[in-house]
Amino acid sequence: ILGALEMLIGADRLFNVPSDRRLPKILSDSRDYQAEVSTKLADQVLDALWELLRGFQAADAAVAGALLQELAKTDPQHIYGGLLTTLMRLVFLLYAEDEGLMPDDSVYQQNYSVSGLYERLREDAGNYPDTMDLRYGAWTWLLSLFRLVYDGGGYTPEYLPARHGQLFEPDEYPFLEGRDRTSHFQKGEPVEVPRIPDGVIYRVLENLLMLDGERLSYRSLDVEQIGSVYEAIMGFEVQVAQGLSIAVRPKDVVVNVEALLSIKPKDRAKVLKDEAECKLTGKALTALSEAKTPEELLAALDRKVSSSRTPNLLPVGSLFLQPGEERRRTGSHYTPRKLTQPIVETTLRPVLEGLGERPTAEQILELKVCDLAMGSGAFLVEVCRQLAEKVLEAWTRDDQLQDLPDDVEPLLAARRLVAQRCLYGVDKNPFAVNLAKLSLWLVTLAKDRPFTFVDHALKCGDSLVGVGKPQVSRFMAASDLSESALINMLEENAQKSKFYRDLIAFADERADEDDEQKRGYLKQAD
Repeated sequence: ILGALEMLIGADRLFNVPSDRRLPKILSDSRDYQAEVSTKLADQVLDALWELLRGFQAADAAVAGALLQELAKTDPQHIYGGLLTTLMRLVFLLYAEDEGLMPDDSVYQQNYSVSGLYERLREDAGNYPDTMDLRYGAWTWLLSLFRLVYDGGGYTPEYLPARHGQLFEPDEYPFLEGRDRTSHFQKGEPVEVPRIPDGVIYRVLENLLMLDGERLSYRSLDVEQIGSVYEAIMGFEVQVAQGLSIAVRPKDVVVNVEALLSIKPKDRAKVLKDEAECKLTGKALTALSEAKTPEELLAALDRKVSSSRTPNLLPVGSLFLQPGEERRRTGSHYTPRKLTQPIVETTLRPVLEGLGERPTAEQILELKVCDLAMGSGAFLVEVCRQLAEKVLEAWTRDDQLQDLPDDVEPLLAARRLVAQRCLYGVDKNPFAVNLAKLSLWLVTLAKDRPFTFVDHALKCGDSLVGVGKPQVSRFMAASDLSESALINMLEENAQKSKFYRDLIAFADERADEDDEQKRGYLKQAD
């Protein structure tokens, strides 16, 4: 902080300042550095995901496979979704704590806070480093916090209001609490919490909170930046090792070492390059073709081994994260605010001008903006900011500020309305849809309100694939319905669906049953 103050108001700032030391250049460099921070943090978040997977495997082994074995056979992506959701919950809480939106009293800080848990684990790691993976309790701490955020709690209703929402829904991924997938939590029933070692949770939180040896402030990160970081862990699949396996660079693809050994020696390098984009040359190439045991093959791979992902050979039956084909081709890219801001501003300008010189807030809130491949929602977040500013201008000009609720500042109230009524998005990746929801929740987060309801507007699907007239005609030809009957049925159902979706848009945000009420409307609309 002292260095920053000296940079901003020191003598060399006030007299004969070269252009590269002036404030606009410093701010520009700071924005550019955010991209570097995002890249580093994205790698650490992926490390945290691997660490969490290893922790759950240890917990699964402790109960002889009762926790994950069945899921690994029937739906391994459910495991991936649960781990990903855990990290999203943590980033939401870290952001909310840094923004001062969580309780600041000693009870919360010492018994529930994510930051408080990290400080306690860091102290334990300093005092008892050899036993961190032999002690438990941190995971239960986090589960208690997740419950508290979802259901609310405290000595007054305002202490920690119920957030509800899919992100913290306990029955979305019951295995996180050690429950069967078909179970529903009942108050008073005992829960066998998975035995995740404290060392695992410590390493996960350290990856999320520390960067280059310094504590990371989520408050200083743009919402788009947070979203882009977590977009980096999209596009993976949880798979089960069919033989001794290891992850190799540059794409961290896990290869079956035993299967590779069974291939003709002269073909191994080609298979490794085709399947894992891992290319060997020189002595390593010779050693690969001469290897006769897994250990010899591992020695041949040597520097190509991704030690942060798989420090040792994975035994048969181990779970691992495998990047999907699309991720290997495209990777992920940080979408900075300095890119989204001018694009959105340019796109919205003619639309807003079409409303006249003095558009009302209601006219602006009638606009519909859709991102057809939204990813983490960076463009939707920027649309939310810019339209909310226009709504606030209209409220101020038309003297409507006194009609707003007292518990939310006007700009935040405008953002919540814009997110609920104006924004729509589609993405093929279901986890990206959840991440886009998280991005909008962060930019519209209010201390005493539930999450902004956007389940009706952000959907998983393919924007390039739809049903055209030929398909409809073939469907009608194969059905017993006449064309007129089908058209009438479609129109009637569309009107009913629109009626319930309109109820969602205009439901009273202050009602206690707000979230459940809107979910009910959405179910009827669907």
